[in-house]
Amino acid sequence: MCAEDAGDLVCIACPRSCLLRVDPKDPSAVLGAGCERGLEYIESETTSAGRVFTGIVRVEGGARPVAPVRSTTTVPRAELLGVARRLATVSVAAPVAFGDIVFTDPCLGIEFRATGDAPAAAGVNEGRSA
Repeated sequence: MCAEDAGDLVCIACPRSCLLRVDPKDPSAVLGAGCERGLEYIESETTSAGRVFTGIVRVEGGARPVAPVRSTTTVPRAELLGVARRLATVSVAAPVAFGDIVFTDPCLGIEFRATGDAPAAAGVNEGRSA
């Protein structure tokens, strides 16, 4: 039995990674779930599958050119490509600190927080007189 077969999913709810098989005629009939979390996982995957989205945003004036970000909630699978395209257009000013909200998706309202720091580049404000 391959995980690529229609109705088969590898459960990622716990470390056991059970191979779950869903009957296409009766989605409530699930085989292979080793725990209750597997049943909850298959229900969410078959009704409204979503993923936490991770990516990067450009940083202007930073010691690093980009900062890593992740969505604060799951993004519907059908929207992943659109979110990636919108995130690719985002540029933020340094400094960026871990946990900062750097982007809110205009179509979905999902916030993206920095998962790493991007300090300002050294010397950006040095040498200026008042």
